Amino acid sequence: MSPNFPPHLLGLEFLDAFACEELFASLDRPVIPGFGPDRVLRLGMAAESPPLRAAVYDAVRQRQGELFSLLSSPVENNQQVEELLAAAPLIDLFSLQFTEQRLAEKFAAKSPVPVVNLGSSRFVPCQILADYYTISDRQKLDKLTYVGRVDAFCYTLMRASLLFDFELELLLPSGVEPDRVLLKSLLDRGAIIEIIKGTAWPKNSEVLYLGRGCEAVLDNPPGALIRDLSGPALLALAAPWRSRADLFQHDGGVLFREQMKNFSRLLAALYGLLV
Repeated sequence: MSPNFPPHLLGLEFLDAFACEELFASLDRPVIPGFGPDRVLRLGMAAESPPLRAAVYDAVRQRQGELFSLLSSPVENNQQVEELLAAAPLIDLFSLQFTEQRLAEKFAAKSPVPVVNLGSSRFVPCQILADYYTISDRQKLDKLTYVGRVDAFCYTLMRASLLFDFELELLLPSGVEPDRVLLKSLLDRGAIIEIIKGTAWPKNSEVLYLGRGCEAVLDNPPGALIRDLSGPALLALAAPWRSRADLFQHDGGVLFREQMKNFSRLLAALYGLLV
C-alpha cells in the first residue's frame, strides 16, 4: 500500500497532490500483474451498469487478478453491508457502488481491507480522477464548465476544482443549487466555483463537461448539443453518455474514448496502490 494514499477511496477529500501525482504517474508505467509469485489480487465488486462492471473487470484483468462479483447492483442497505463484509477474509480489496454515501462510509469503517467507491449518491471519485487525467493529458486545465443536474458528478467536480486548482462553472437547471454548506466550505478554502444562469453554451470555457440532465438545462438532446458545438473547447462526457454511438461523431469523440480507456487504467493503478 502506498503511504501517500488513505486506506480507502470514498471521495476526494482525503487525497492530496502527492497522492494524485503518484496515481497519475503510475498510469504511465506498465501494470505489474499480481503481488508476488504466489499472490494475485482478489477483488470483490458490487456494480450495476454493464460499462462499469466491464471497466472493473478490465482493471482486474490487467493485474491478472481474480474478480468476485458479489452484487449486480449497488449496495443499498445495512443488511447488504453486513453480508458483503462477511466476504472480507476472501478479498484483498472491495470496489463497490453505493446508493448512499453514508453506506460507503459505514462499510469502510468496518472493512479490514481497502474500499474503493465506484459511485454513490454524493461522489464518483474514480470517474472524476480518470476524467481529469484524460483532460490534463491534452492540455493544462484552468477552467471547466459543468452542464447538468446537481448530483455525484457535480459534487465531485466541485471538490476536484479545489484539489487540482481549476476554475469551475456550474450551469444547472433553473432554480437548482448545490449544497450550500459544501459550497461555502470549498469557497472558504480557496476554490473558484461560479453558478451561471442561462440556456446557451458558455463561450469562454476551455472544457465543457456534459452531465446527467444536460439536455434539460440547455433544452436540447446531447447529440444536437454536440453537433452545434464549435470552437476550440474540449468536450467531456459523464458516464451515462459514453455509450452513445452518435456522440462519437463529434471531433471530441477521441476524448470520449480516452475517458473510457483511462477509467479502467486508473482503476488498475489505484488497486495496486491501495493493496
